Amino acid sequence: MSAMSGMSGTGERIWIDPARIRFRQEEGGLLAASWDGRNGTVAARLLFPITHTDSAIWIGEPTGEEWGVLLSLDGMESASRAVLEGELRLSPYLPRIKRITALRRQLGQFHWEVATDRGPFAFQTGPLYEAVTAMPGGQRIVTDACGQRFLLPEERRMNGRTGRRLAKWL
Repeated sequence: MSAMSGMSGTGERIWIDPARIRFRQEEGGLLAASWDGRNGTVAARLLFPITHTDSAIWIGEPTGEEWGVLLSLDGMESASRAVLEGELRLSPYLPRIKRITALRRQLGQFHWEVATDRGPFAFQTGPLYEAVTAMPGGQRIVTDACGQRFLLPEERRMNGRTGRRLAKWL
């Protein structure tokens, strides 16, 4: 499954077979890959970082030239998969909030203390109507005062205490 017609700017979308690509970490932490006669430093980006965190992955040159798209990680060699997953955790950096441990309002600012899939964070936002954006499916994006974004799961997926803290303000 190396090439297939699609809807890219050139009319040709390249689908990468996960069993045929190999990823490695190079000196300096750069992501490199070997696939279909190509070899070198690459960039990897989730095409849908909020809704599809392990599929639809764009692979290409750091300059923007596309190699192709991985539809899934299924069937990828385990060491390559681990390297790619590590890279995707960093780009885009979108921690997922698991629990809100504190949410306080002070002088128009909200002070958040949260537990995420990347560890604990403390941050500030302005008014919640500006900082929290609803997404389809009930998830929300919280943007802090520095522009860092956090994914807040739909309310039914949060524990009771976290949901009550959030419901007080939203």
